Amino acid sequence: MIENTRSINFVSRAVLILGCIYVVSPLYFVLTASSISYDDFVATGAMLPTQLGSFEAFWGNIKSAFTDTTIPRQIINSAIVGFLLAVGGTAFAMCTAYAIVFFQGAVRRFVYGIVIMVLFVPGDALVVPLYQVASNIFLPVNAFFNMFGLWESIFGSELALRFNILNTYGGMTVPLMIQAGGTLVFIQYFRTIPTTMVKAARMDGAGPTLFFKDMVLPEAIKTASGLFIIIFVGGWNQFFWPLVATTNEKIQPAMIGLRALRFNDTGDIEPNLPLIMVCALLITIIPLFIIALNHRVIARGVKL
Repeated sequence: MIENTRSINFVSRAVLILGCIYVVSPLYFVLTASSISYDDFVATGAMLPTQLGSFEAFWGNIKSAFTDTTIPRQIINSAIVGFLLAVGGTAFAMCTAYAIVFFQGAVRRFVYGIVIMVLFVPGDALVVPLYQVASNIFLPVNAFFNMFGLWESIFGSELALRFNILNTYGGMTVPLMIQAGGTLVFIQYFRTIPTTMVKAARMDGAGPTLFFKDMVLPEAIKTASGLFIIIFVGGWNQFFWPLVATTNEKIQPAMIGLRALRFNDTGDIEPNLPLIMVCALLITIIPLFIIALNHRVIARGVKL
């Protein structure tokens, strides 16, 4: 007996349409707010417009975004941060997963346990430890060698190495390169590689490096590409950690620059909403364009 699914299809489509409206409606208000001038915005009592304005006002807001704000330069900073984070995060996840899957020994189980534990730790809870390490990346080394006063008993003073990476691109990216989720994706993918391939490589005398370069890496390109795009977009949208890790406006990403636009030139808290909305559109275009072009790569790459 064939069931009548007409009612189910109707409900599914209704839910899908409502979901699309819920997602698209904020974008519509962004467009309406960016298509009016600041004078018109003030004249309406700083109310959010519900209808599209003129193209001249929209174009004027775009020109103001490029001439009166630091958003264009900070968009480049966001691209740099996203690219560095994507490269480092993908490489870290791939190498960690390779060691866990193909290496022998009890250490790999310990590392795998740490990866699982990191997934359950909220990212905001790590801000203070990450800031301490970023202010001195040798802090763990100093703590290890100064444990129980061993270094001081040998050399007469405690080890005090110091290297600060705050207010640098490295400070905004290196502490976030530990991608536990990406490591699990690679672990699940590497486990699909037949064990016969591993045994054949060993019989041919291929070591871990050669096996990784010639056999594992070519097969993992799709997974790496999908994860790269996801980490890049995540790095592009980073706000809290760059806000903590840098005070230099020249290297701050666009998300922080967008927050600074709440204040006008006179210092009064009277936001130029049309300018802010135009800048938000400019910031959104690049990741939206990347996802639209590579959504199939993302879907194929991160499937478990």
